[in-house]
Amino acid sequence: MTLWGLVALLGGVGAVCRYLVDRMVSSMWGRSVPLGTMVVNITGSAFAGYFLGSTSYLSHNPTLVALVLTGFLGGYTTASTLSFEIVELLHERRIVSAAVATFGTMILSIGFGTLGLLIGLA
Repeated sequence: MTLWGLVALLGGVGAVCRYLVDRMVSSMWGRSVPLGTMVVNITGSAFAGYFLGSTSYLSHNPTLVALVLTGFLGGYTTASTLSFEIVELLHERRIVSAAVATFGTMILSIGFGTLGLLIGLA
């Protein structure tokens, strides 16, 4: 199978994982804030940081980066769904929930991405 075929396959696997995580979190905590999407993006950032710290960041392996970051994590994480959910919250005039989703995702994704990188480098 070609590299682009493997990237596409792993992107599909990542998308299914995103769907399952979002459903699980949403069924446990509800949808007042899009926690499922937030968890997906935060855990995806943590894994990306760990992956880069422990493997390709040090070896600069473009094939591995394509498979894991572009393929799996590209399918797993989602800026577009988060954006849509925030726009919905704003449309419903749920400003606090929109702010929590926006700033919570950004701050925690960067924080956990950095933490993952530091753990991966250790």
